[in-house]
Amino acid sequence: MEITQVSDLPYSCGRSEDELWSRLSMPPDQHELGCPYCQAQRQRLAPLAKATTQWKIGNDSENEADTALLGSIRGRVMDGIKAEIRRGTRFTLRITTLGTLRISGYVLLETLREVVDSIRGVALRTHKILPGSHPESISMSINLALEAGEDGVRLTNGIRDALRARFAQAIGISLDDIDINLEDVFHDF
Repeated sequence: MEITQVSDLPYSCGRSEDELWSRLSMPPDQHELGCPYCQAQRQRLAPLAKATTQWKIGNDSENEADTALLGSIRGRVMDGIKAEIRRGTRFTLRITTLGTLRISGYVLLETLREVVDSIRGVALRTHKILPGSHPESISMSINLALEAGEDGVRLTNGIRDALRARFAQAIGISLDDIDINLEDVFHDF
């Protein structure tokens, strides 16, 4: 099983496609101007936004039944398109005789979040998920905030162990490099 990344962009900056979609008609904000992930997502969403705008303008039905049916169809089409967009970056897990087996970066991200959220004293900030240095593995770089008074070395070692165990059990892949940076301290009042 070999894992490769489809895109060279960082997996995520923390902004969702829904946030970008809602801001698409506005000029990019300061974050979006400097974020390659948001720039790429805005570029991918722009043709969809243009098509939906034209669809809304060009399809004025005369009766209520046609309007309701058209609205229902639009809703289902948009749900399907959004679901496809939300898959995000895909990692190739294995190439078989039946085709390529890929996993959505969102599955990896949700597993990462699940592990970090289960550990008291830290909060996930930013992250990057990349293919590992050997087949059947991935590497990740994560930035965390540490609660004041917590032992950073103990927590980061515990997070590494928990991540390796969870990814092996839940997804069946190993974690190669886990680069953890403690970038902030917070007080939980």
